[in-house]
Amino acid sequence: MLYIVGLYYANWAVYASKHFPADLPPDVTHVFYAFMKPNPSTGELDSTDPWADFQLPIEDATGAVAALMALKYQRPALKVVLAIGGWGSSPEFRAVAKDPAKLRTFVSSTTEKVRRLGFDGVDIDWEYPETAKEADQLVSMLRQLRAALDAVDPKLSLSVAAPAGSDKIAVLDVPAMDQYLSFWNIMCYDFVGSGWSDRTGLHSNLYGHNGANGINGDMAVRLYRDRGASVSKLVLGMPMFGRVFLKPAQPILGSTFAGHLSEDASLMQFQDIDRAEEVYVEKSVGAYLYNNKTELLVTYDNEECLKRKAEYVRQNRLAGGFWWDSRGNRPRYTLVDAFVKVLRL
Repeated sequence: MLYIVGLYYANWAVYASKHFPADLPPDVTHVFYAFMKPNPSTGELDSTDPWADFQLPIEDATGAVAALMALKYQRPALKVVLAIGGWGSSPEFRAVAKDPAKLRTFVSSTTEKVRRLGFDGVDIDWEYPETAKEADQLVSMLRQLRAALDAVDPKLSLSVAAPAGSDKIAVLDVPAMDQYLSFWNIMCYDFVGSGWSDRTGLHSNLYGHNGANGINGDMAVRLYRDRGASVSKLVLGMPMFGRVFLKPAQPILGSTFAGHLSEDASLMQFQDIDRAEEVYVEKSVGAYLYNNKTELLVTYDNEECLKRKAEYVRQNRLAGGFWWDSRGNRPRYTLVDAFVKVLRL
């Protein structure tokens, strides 16, 4: 079986992170280029950063999109998928999805960009439909996109970045979506965080209670399966970052903590985590540490977690796994390596 091994590549990675497409590891099968967004006024698909996407000189290419296409030329099996939306894009999706004329424009604009720029598919990241009506509108969007992509090339993929929380999943018309989707990228991370949780916890555990709530990756997979998604289309999402909690009352999972951090401060790239005091929680499949000097507790996936998650993917016959995002484990990509080695056993 050929598994999906996916990475989201964010167009802002070219700036402070100085992370470019050529950095991506050879074992990756799919790169999801994040993000473009629907224009709420016209329905057109717009670049979120024309300089990064199409103008910034990157080696012999002009813009990150061209640099990714150059990488695809070097790795013919690589699929480069256009990711649309992202966190905070729900108003744009709402405006377009409810207006038939704007939706037609969005579909044609998206399909034209996929064809012209050389993408291998579309990934819709609407976070999140909140009502049954919006869920129906998402199905209509997927139906029209699938038909338009088929007219260009039936091999073009159509996927969604899918929520892991039961309340968000309950809104979706899973069987209706499944018939149009090539696969589901389930975002099995950010289960807890400084900005929205009252207690410390594992933010990407595969099983059990994470310390703050009962969400886990296995629960999300089972919910999609039980609601009518094809198991062979489910892709397990994993983080290349840790969630940070400041001054927990106790240096353990499930502890209260001092206060909420900004989004930037509450997220730490995996490669930047000092793992000297690491604790691996085997039962839950998660890792955390507490640093006495900084008074920070950080929760994340380590290499052992990735081995267990790869075993889970194999045993449950899922489509594969993906990470948000590709900046987090450079330059060696030890998390990808640990995952892939088990898949290939």
